[in-house]
Amino acid sequence: MNTRIKVLIGVFMIVFPVYMLIAGGHYGGDALNNYLTTESMVMDGDLAIYDKPFEVEEIKVGDSLGVTGSDGKQYSPYGVGMPILQVPLFLAGLAISFVMRYLPQGYITFFTVSLTNTFISAFGVVLLVILLRQMGLKSKRAVVLGLVYAFSTAILVYSKTGFPEPALIMFLLLATVSLFKFTREEASPAWLVLSGAALGAMCLVKVYTVILLPVFAVYFFASSGERRKYFWVTLVSFLVVFSIELVTNYIRFGGVFSTGYGPAGEIARYGNNFLKGIYYYWFSSGKGFFFYNLPLILGLFCWGSIYKERKKEFYFILSLVLIYVFFFAYFFKRGSIFSWGPRYIMPVAPLLMVMASGLFRSRLSLISFVGLSIGGFFVQLPAAVMHYSSYIDFAVQKLSVPEYAINFIPDLSPIRGVWWMFASRIASFFGKEVDFVLSPDIMFIKPIQASFESYNIVDLWWVTLLKEYPGLNIAVLAFFLILILIFVRGVFIPPRILRA
Repeated sequence: MNTRIKVLIGVFMIVFPVYMLIAGGHYGGDALNNYLTTESMVMDGDLAIYDKPFEVEEIKVGDSLGVTGSDGKQYSPYGVGMPILQVPLFLAGLAISFVMRYLPQGYITFFTVSLTNTFISAFGVVLLVILLRQMGLKSKRAVVLGLVYAFSTAILVYSKTGFPEPALIMFLLLATVSLFKFTREEASPAWLVLSGAALGAMCLVKVYTVILLPVFAVYFFASSGERRKYFWVTLVSFLVVFSIELVTNYIRFGGVFSTGYGPAGEIARYGNNFLKGIYYYWFSSGKGFFFYNLPLILGLFCWGSIYKERKKEFYFILSLVLIYVFFFAYFFKRGSIFSWGPRYIMPVAPLLMVMASGLFRSRLSLISFVGLSIGGFFVQLPAAVMHYSSYIDFAVQKLSVPEYAINFIPDLSPIRGVWWMFASRIASFFGKEVDFVLSPDIMFIKPIQASFESYNIVDLWWVTLLKEYPGLNIAVLAFFLILILIFVRGVFIPPRILRA
């Protein structure tokens, strides 16, 4: 087997078991619509949701979570990208349900589908390592950066959610890697088929990502020379995949350009909070990108070598980052309050890691990188273990704080709050209590002290499963051992391979 392939397999074997161990085993909020769409696709052969009882009793849902289609039925307002990606794990859940008949089928399929981002996020790390190699890094350095991205940025927490951003990252990286393969290595036009299909799939997940297509087109024409004639290959493969979006829009909402959010012309009436949006996504204490992704700060300072050696790729990556950030700053209205950090702009995270790849040129930047990586891991740690969105409920319901203020008052920052919640959970094991205390400025806000009781929930699938079904402890232990063996095998890749 090719040594580079072995390195990539090793990276996956390190990352995937960790993501699997911290998985929550459930969905909630917006992601529930995607699960119900997957269920309808497999079981009913249609896209309608809420047309039958939802049997997972502890998840309370209402019809308001869907939108009414042109035929009067309820549909998910989102694209069909995530539901399609979830089909294999839904089918796996169905197969397991025939063996574990003592558990409700809906519980099993709900659990298996909830692991989708575990696989997708791990594969995204592998694609990042490939991209870093394409940018000239040696395998060892590419692996180090890939693992820091995997465990010291918010993607660690997103791997356990049902949010679509990990899928956007995966398809964005796949499209980029495939395009670079064609333009930089003069590879077969078949790579353009893969790149176009990945871009189409990215738009199936979130249709707004069409804003990135011009960047890919400009880079292609600037880098392909006489091979520009193959552009049609990318275009056709994109249109074939993207046509799924148009067809499903027509089925659900009566028009190929109609979406669950309404006509595009009405959606575009934003832009009056652009500066607030920039502050919100980059610098606010509750959603600031770099607070949740500390190592990526160096992406702003260590890009010199990429600029000097690969100007076209530098401008390509920079353009993707700027378009993404400005787009969401323009459309800023409320943000994604219950996500961990700035969910909407998370797809720029691996791109900034690529920009930071020049950090190995300086001892100071390398030392900074180590410190920021350690700090980044500890930012993610409590949210990877706890039901982090319960802190938002705690602040809104128990402290009576407006949810909007949580993102702009440092004392209420979810990073601080979830760590406090994590500490209270640990203290409870020893019969102690750790209360939350809020006293930002006694001249304007009265000090508040409150207990985290009933909010400090450990959100790990195996904790929940063993609590509900203690008879499965042997099966869970066996699964743990398998994951540990996979992880250990990944860690102990022969050093000669990392020098490849």
